[in-house]
Amino acid sequence: MVAFSTVKVGDTLYDCHRQKMGNTTVSRMATWTVKVLEVEDELRRALCSWNGNRATWWSERKLKSLRRSPAK
Repeated sequence: MVAFSTVKVGDTLYDCHRQKMGNTTVSRMATWTVKVLEVEDELRRALCSWNGNRATWWSERKLKSLRRSPAK
C-alpha cells in the first residue's frame, strides 16, 4: 500500500487484482502498471496513466490501493 505523501512524479506503481481465467473457476493475480505524471498536494490527487491509457486524475483513496512492487 502506498501513502499519498510518498507519491512523486515519475513513480511507477502497480495495480494488482485477482482475475478469472476465461469461463472457469480458476483465477490468477493480474498486475497493471500505473505511471504518476503529476501530483497536486493541495487537492490530494495525482494525474496517472494506467496500463498505458490516457492519463486521468486519481484521488488519494484510489492511490492507497496501489503497490510499490508487482505481486509475486
